[in-house]
Amino acid sequence: MHSFRSIDNSFGAKLSSFTRGSRSSGRGRGGITCFRCGRPNHKAYGCFALDEEAEQYKAFAAIHIGDTTEDTWYPDTGANQHMTLNSNEVQGIHPYSGTDTVMAGNGNGLSITGIGQTTLPTTTLQLHNVLVVPDIKGKLLSVSQFTRDNNCYFFFYPWGFLLKDIKTNQVILKGPMANGLYPINLQQPSKPSLSFLANKVLGSLWHARLGHPHSQILSRLCLPSLNKMTAFCESCMLGKSLKLPFHSRQTYANSFLHTLHMDVWGPASVSSYDGFRFYLLIVDEYSRYIWLFPMARKSDVAKIFPAFHQQMAKQFTNSVKIIQSDGGGEFVNTVLQTHFAANGIIHRLSCLGTPE
Repeated sequence: MHSFRSIDNSFGAKLSSFTRGSRSSGRGRGGITCFRCGRPNHKAYGCFALDEEAEQYKAFAAIHIGDTTEDTWYPDTGANQHMTLNSNEVQGIHPYSGTDTVMAGNGNGLSITGIGQTTLPTTTLQLHNVLVVPDIKGKLLSVSQFTRDNNCYFFFYPWGFLLKDIKTNQVILKGPMANGLYPINLQQPSKPSLSFLANKVLGSLWHARLGHPHSQILSRLCLPSLNKMTAFCESCMLGKSLKLPFHSRQTYANSFLHTLHMDVWGPASVSSYDGFRFYLLIVDEYSRYIWLFPMARKSDVAKIFPAFHQQMAKQFTNSVKIIQSDGGGEFVNTVLQTHFAANGIIHRLSCLGTPE
């Protein structure tokens, strides 16, 4: 007969009164529990526990998606094999043909219906030779068999337990003590999580989700749907434009010298050999012919244009009818305004900040 550990009747009472997450065993007479080390009768600012002990007490943070079901195993140093009442979680199960039973504390023998293997939920830790005992009050984990099969070891503290890997000394599991027991509370999703489902979406949708970035930035995401993103984004055009678009004019100059556009460029950072730092440009709208006049000062426009106008009148039969310029002082002054009025020239000013 196998030397199965007898189970005390009080186990069922302890198990039924246990609630997940309870740390009632850590409270002393004063009802105060240190949240740093988990020990009773003092607060965190007066805690003398070592930093390593305090860090070991801190619980892992985990995100659980969807409804969950509790799957609790209780480490038992007196049991030589694992025991469970739920045959559905045991894989490779086969009927138990022996006559052995598990003796309870009241002398009753609990029958064994099968034997198989399983793993702790959400982990890769193996449980071999798991006995299926339908009448048992909870699931027992044989400490000796578990540490031998998984090459690990337990640390049991007044506040809880740690399970570490022998080779790496890394913490694999940790948990609190509750009602005098060390439950291994692991949770597994009761239904598939929808958070990991995804549908293929168009590149334009990613473009909108990420705040309308440039296509070169989207290309760094290495998503196949972004390689063919050629859709025109109206929101980008409206949101990133500094001003409204200019519409084409319906009428243009129909003859040479009908309309002249003038502007001054300068000052140049380096003066020319003759000391010129400004340049007057005159563009004929009809022919797109350009005249360039170097100047030492911007005010020289008032001398250059009258001479230029007189030369054009002598050389060509067409006359200047419209002058287009900005509102700078080199164009809007008494000398030029008098010249324009005397020769019947219309002076049109461009709006500020509209070089078009």
